[in-house]
Amino acid sequence: VISSTTKVDNLNADKLGGKNWAEPDPIGATTPKSGKFTTLEATSTLEAAGEVTAKANVSQESPNAGKWIRGQISEEITLSTGGATTDSAGNLLPANSIIEGVVARVTETITTATDWALGDATQAARFLAASTNLTLGDTEVGLAHRQPSVADALGPVQSAAAALRVTCSGTPGAGKIRVEVYYSQFVAPTS
Repeated sequence: VISSTTKVDNLNADKLGGKNWAEPDPIGATTPKSGKFTTLEATSTLEAAGEVTAKANVSQESPNAGKWIRGQISEEITLSTGGATTDSAGNLLPANSIIEGVVARVTETITTATDWALGDATQAARFLAASTNLTLGDTEVGLAHRQPSVADALGPVQSAAAALRVTCSGTPGAGKIRVEVYYSQFVAPTS
């Protein structure tokens, strides 16, 4: 009778094929594709041209230096008390890009005005239709430019860099809005 612990000289499974199967060779040798490990060391090679910036923007580059940048840019806009519109100080709408979304938070209560919208110099409510959320802490997500019924003029495509515009109904007495623009930008190859 042969049991699981019986060793037979001509049928020793521990030494099949000249190998010690109780202590397998390292992976990569001619051993089965499984084993028990107390320590496993692995190395890998990743070949990619890209980077993640400190502000979590992601850039992928082709061998010919073409780029696809997925990023975000942010600014706190202090509303003008001398008119109904206020432009961002910086060009928050990057050139050669697709604007994915524009999000906003009221960081100082908006007074006197009855609502506010997010757009640009061409289309006042391109990203966000008029919002009556005027109180500190109120938030909005602007995706109007992604809807075909609203996006007829410009939609998500941004050909030239431009400022983001806040348009109020009525001149605000005070107010600040933190806006963040999320985008995909494209750069042509150099060769």
